[in-house]
Amino acid sequence: MRFLCAARNRGTGQKIGPRKIFRLVGPIGSKMLKHRGRSMAHPRKSIDELIAEEQKKSEEARARIAELKARQRAEDRKKDSHRKIVVGAAAMAHIKIDAQFRKALREALNKAVTDPRHRAVIPDLLDEKAFQEALHTAAKQAALEAKEVAAEKETSGAGG
Repeated sequence: MRFLCAARNRGTGQKIGPRKIFRLVGPIGSKMLKHRGRSMAHPRKSIDELIAEEQKKSEEARARIAELKARQRAEDRKKDSHRKIVVGAAAMAHIKIDAQFRKALREALNKAVTDPRHRAVIPDLLDEKAFQEALHTAAKQAALEAKEVAAEKETSGAGG
């Protein structure tokens, strides 16, 4: 650092202090060098180095594009699954109201769903008798739950 203290301004011959030099040159190890107030360019890179840099940038861009495409596919799958859930829920609600729609849906499902594992999940939608039994069982369960809730309210209201 001593050599920096002894620097002189070439035009006036005045001593230049280390703070002034630091402002002119920048922190030690900085990439920008200054000579007489002008920045000195880095030495030129060879063509091979430039090609290597551009190839690296290109590979990074390809990797980024692949990552973005994967994210897009994941989002599309999520949206598709959500749509299927919404449509299925709407269809399930409507079959309880409309017997004609229930019949059309049953026919479509019997034609489309052929895998035994999938058929095992929706037996009440594939057969009218099974549907009526499931509906009756669900109604019984709802009534039982309603009685339990009413009994809990009575006991909590009488004890409080």
